[in-house]
Amino acid sequence: MMASIKKWLAPPVFEGDEEKTRRASFLNITLLSSLSFLGLAMFGLLFAAKTRAGIGFTLSVLFCFVLLLYYLLHHRKIALAGIGVMILAFFGVILVEIVNGHGSSSGYLGLSVCDHYGGDVV
Repeated sequence: MMASIKKWLAPPVFEGDEEKTRRASFLNITLLSSLSFLGLAMFGLLFAAKTRAGIGFTLSVLFCFVLLLYYLLHHRKIALAGIGVMILAFFGVILVEIVNGHGSSSGYLGLSVCDHYGGDVV
């Protein structure tokens, strides 16, 4: 039982490719930390007296997204999992800005990223 848990929590190892192994290790730590944080936040919502309507749903969707990224990581899709972590971080910043009442700055963040990569936003 403990061996299977350790195997599930360990990052994938790529024989002969240290760079991929290092990236997989970093993504593994990032995704496990995200799963822990989201799990604790959802558990904390059970005992909260008042919450906003969509926070529980949003946390559940984010938890499922992180689980999907973790699945991709362990099926050796390192680049795809890395892109997913970047998307998660981007939307995490926007979500924090919206929750804190600074929605206009999150919109500006989205426009500046689109502009930086040469995308048309109109």
